[in-house]
Amino acid sequence: MQRLFRHSGFRQFVKFCIVGGSSTLLDMAILSFLLHFLPQFYWWVSQSIAFAVSVSNGFYWNRHWTFKARDFGKAHTQYSIFVTTNLVGLALNLFVMKIFLVILTGKLIHGPQNPDNTKVLIAYICAIPFGVVWNYLAAKHWTFRKPKHLQEDNF
Repeated sequence: MQRLFRHSGFRQFVKFCIVGGSSTLLDMAILSFLLHFLPQFYWWVSQSIAFAVSVSNGFYWNRHWTFKARDFGKAHTQYSIFVTTNLVGLALNLFVMKIFLVILTGKLIHGPQNPDNTKVLIAYICAIPFGVVWNYLAAKHWTFRKPKHLQEDNF
């Protein structure tokens, strides 16, 4: 087990999950705050603001701490890629949630109201690993990858 913790890729993945967890908590806190204190905002406006702040948080910490990629490219280019990959991750998460909701409810279409909140939360939890894997691989191999001229030769 100690050998696993010494592996730099594993440590990097753990850091990525810590950053992702903090971004998720930030997203939920901002959404809750806006829904409670600014009820005149539509829910999707509040969620969009929360998503933008939490993705920015994830970008900053992943760039500076997880991948240490400050010198691997321009911040605005990396940020654009990071937001894009996170939007793809969001779409993947929604798709996987829908699959689990169909399995849990036996219904493809849920009519005018949402399925039971417990089933929605179970589907949300089941979808998390898919989004984590996508976002980690996209961040590691696209957003924050080292340029070829900085990579070590493997002779």
